[in-house]
Amino acid sequence: MTRKATNPMKEDKNGVNDAIVSINNVKYESQDAADYATATTNEYAVQFEEGKGTGKDGVYTVADIDSAIEGVTAQRSAQVEDGENQAITENQAKTDTVASDVNPTVTETTEAQAVKFASDAAEKLAKDSNVDLSGVKATGKSGFTKADIEQAIAATGNDDEAQATESRDDVKSIIEDLVSFGLPVKGALKDKPKVQATWLDLQNRAQKALQAL
Repeated sequence: MTRKATNPMKEDKNGVNDAIVSINNVKYESQDAADYATATTNEYAVQFEEGKGTGKDGVYTVADIDSAIEGVTAQRSAQVEDGENQAITENQAKTDTVASDVNPTVTETTEAQAVKFASDAAEKLAKDSNVDLSGVKATGKSGFTKADIEQAIAATGNDDEAQATESRDDVKSIIEDLVSFGLPVKGALKDKPKVQATWLDLQNRAQKALQAL
């Protein structure tokens, strides 16, 4: 029968020998301490290593064995607490998922979960147009209205038109410069550095215009 780990200092020793006892080269301050360590190993799976006790020459004392049991007990308690916390977190995540499925104004993505719409029509228009609402302020009490979405779409269209107009102006300017510059013939050939510099400038501007189109 395996002895339960019980602190021998709390029992009546009745004259048990207090001489140092060695088991597998591990020394204990008394036979009681050695028996206590053996019971602790069996019950808590604690391993006592040679020379690691706090007594003289690394001898294990009863207090050392008590500390080992306290350490194992604390570790097990922490593991149980971590398991309970993880279960709570998982249950909360499941609850949040169910709530998200029930609420039709909350979209599936994390980014869109913060976006709410005042009506189904506003939500549908936003999804169909794929408009960016990051710079748009919602005017409805419960979120973006249809008018908010239409305003955002119009603003996007204006930006695109402005960029297109700027690109057309660049192309027009390049063509005008090409016409005014003319072909590098006759007298222009006498000033080759100027011809080369002007031509490289036109090439650079043309490339930028093409990228913007």
